Amino acid sequence: QIGVIVVCPREGDLTVYSAQSGIARLPASLRKSWMTLGTFVNYDVIRQDTDSRAVWVVRRVDNLGLLYEVIDYPMDSSKLLLSLYAVVNRVSLDARNAWLWNDIIGRIFVPAQQFIHGLRAMTCVKIVVVWTGAFEDVPWSATHVEVHGDDAEIRVQNASLLRTDDNWTVSNYTPNQTSFHAFMKHPSYGCAFIAWTDITEGDTPPRPDTKCR
Repeated sequence: QIGVIVVCPREGDLTVYSAQSGIARLPASLRKSWMTLGTFVNYDVIRQDTDSRAVWVVRRVDNLGLLYEVIDYPMDSSKLLLSLYAVVNRVSLDARNAWLWNDIIGRIFVPAQQFIHGLRAMTCVKIVVVWTGAFEDVPWSATHVEVHGDDAEIRVQNASLLRTDDNWTVSNYTPNQTSFHAFMKHPSYGCAFIAWTDITEGDTPPRPDTKCR
């Protein structure tokens, strides 16, 4: 898998993140001189159980260089900022938030301060993102957003994994006041976990056995 070094202290373990497996610990014993904040790597991971949880640990790593431009942040050199393209995944107009997707770094949150008109599902954007690590499923936040509109080339190069698919059936769900979680099944792909985090007021989740795209 491909990931990026998101935490790089002067000594000790590093932290790598990929859209496929999330956060992984890169042991100090594997450190090399070329490993810097924002360097992309190809690596394998193994599961390691701790007292509180299971974590991924890097066991093989190859240098891929800088796949995206690293933006200097003089106020805090430990923060990773990248400039890249992404595709809008979901928009909440009421909350003025959006969620973006990039095949390499995964999900990106657009806070209200960076929300701009023109953000629609599948719209292409040029963004600057910062690693926050606040939530493992959405560990990046946008600090600058520029809408590029409908651009098939950007989608193919940066978000080919973000696509629609038919014949998914809701098997069960757990409703909450503002969100719900569910499981879906597909005749070819098996089961998948889904979560809606920003239901519009008045919307209801799909019932079990409902066909979805």
